Amino acid sequence: MIYKIVGILMLIHISYRANSLLISLYALSLEANAFQLGMIISAGSLFPMLFAVWVGRLSDKYGYKIQLVFGAFLGGISLFIPFLFQGNIIILIITQVLFGIAYIFVLVTTQNLVGHISTKENRLKNFSTNGLSISLAGFIGPIIAGIGIDLISYRPTFIVLSLICFVCGVLIIGNKIPFPEAEIRQAVVKESNRFELLTHPGLQKIYLISAIVLTGIGLYEFYFPIYAEFIKFSATSIGLIISVNSIAYYIVRLFMPIISRRYSESVIISSCFLIAGLCFVLIPVTNNFILLMLISFCLGLGMGCAQPLTINMVYNSSPAGRTGEVLGIRISINKGVQFVVPILFGLIGTKMGFTPIFASLGILFLLLLFYTRKVDTAEEYSKIS
Repeated sequence: MIYKIVGILMLIHISYRANSLLISLYALSLEANAFQLGMIISAGSLFPMLFAVWVGRLSDKYGYKIQLVFGAFLGGISLFIPFLFQGNIIILIITQVLFGIAYIFVLVTTQNLVGHISTKENRLKNFSTNGLSISLAGFIGPIIAGIGIDLISYRPTFIVLSLICFVCGVLIIGNKIPFPEAEIRQAVVKESNRFELLTHPGLQKIYLISAIVLTGIGLYEFYFPIYAEFIKFSATSIGLIISVNSIAYYIVRLFMPIISRRYSESVIISSCFLIAGLCFVLIPVTNNFILLMLISFCLGLGMGCAQPLTINMVYNSSPAGRTGEVLGIRISINKGVQFVVPILFGLIGTKMGFTPIFASLGILFLLLLFYTRKVDTAEEYSKIS
């Protein structure tokens, strides 16, 4: 079941990863400045920041199919808009707002679905399998975007990505995904103070770590194409470098069950931050294609294991009947950081160029090593009553 679920939903992840590259380079072709670029990437995080918790509650209460269909079709519609209205920065912001809404429905619902069909023993493995499909999408998406831009230009490439989302929605409607039985919709959720999910000490640590990791991934996906375009790389070359990053994600997630058995969460996350910090510092000091591919690959190795690990830790620490809500809180915090940071970094980039963006991000990861060394294991987190 898990392979069919992640295989079909991988389609929308392909569109999402391709969109990150396509929207960046298209905005640059419209001569957007650093601040405008920051606004565009932040637009995709605005509504996910506000509504991720609500989407999680929907999946707890009503199940999964409706949310996934809505996300797939809204994603297709949003990516069709730049084809209709070309050459406008405001349109790109609107596109990202709508696509952000669509993707949060797919992301939160998928994580809750994968967690629900799993047992405690195989849950990390299944989250890693879902991560593998996203990594594979991260490999395919940028290549599609890069080749599409070079061969058929920007607007037709938006059509291709839009069709991929629609195909995903059609497959879900056609019952190609074996959803769990309807008892999930009948689950009784205990009413309690919602702030306890946000203030629980164990969950707070995971929320922070997850937000930092996702911020690093998001800024890399958005700002690296800008840097690579600045040093005169073709769209295809940029897509290949980003795809190598996703190959590393795929490799490290293949071995995630073995790594998690051998090392503690704190060791894994600290190693992730060390590798990522060094890679971010090194990115702006080279313009060599091979070296940037190597740095991108190492960055993928460092960051690739953190996402499924934090998702698993959050899910296992959630109270019964509220897993979607807790996953939504995690993503809401992530998106809140991803909303603020690009605008801030965009202002920095406008004044000082893009080198300080990567350098300061790398320093942040290295400094946070002192915090992640103290992260407890998921088993030590007390359940919320």
